[in-house]
Amino acid sequence: MKCPEIKDMFFNFGRAENGSTVLVPETAYHDTWKDDKPTISSEGIRYYDFAIIQFKAAVTEPNNRENIEILLDIEKIAAWVDEQEEKGNYPVFPDGETVLEVKPLEAPSGYVAGQDKDGAKYMLQVRIEYLYERKDL
Repeated sequence: MKCPEIKDMFFNFGRAENGSTVLVPETAYHDTWKDDKPTISSEGIRYYDFAIIQFKAAVTEPNNRENIEILLDIEKIAAWVDEQEEKGNYPVFPDGETVLEVKPLEAPSGYVAGQDKDGAKYMLQVRIEYLYERKDL
C-alpha cells in the first residue's frame, strides 16, 4: 500500500475503471508449501502468491505512445517490488512468520490480462516466500 505508483488499493475486488488497483490473493485458502511435504510439525517454507491488477484506459489506435507509457507505469510497480526485496523491506505477517523473499513471478513486467473498448487490465503476479512456524503445538 506504500507503492507510489498505486493511488487506491482494493483487496480482492474493486472497480474496473482507469487507475483502480486490486490486490487479488491467488492462494486464497491455504498458502502453498515450497516442498510438497511439510515437516511433521507442519513447519517449513510456504508461498503466498497474489496478483496486483491495475486498470488503465488503453488506446486502440496503432503506434500510440500512450500505451507504452501505461506499460512503463506498470513496470514501475514491478521495479518497486524488486527495490523492497533488495532493501529487505518486507510486509509484516500475522503470528510473526518470517518473510524470506518477495519477488514478481514470471515476467518482471505487467502484462495485459484482459481488454475491452474502455481499456485494459494489467496484471503483475508476486510471490512472498516465508518461514511458517506453527504456534499451537
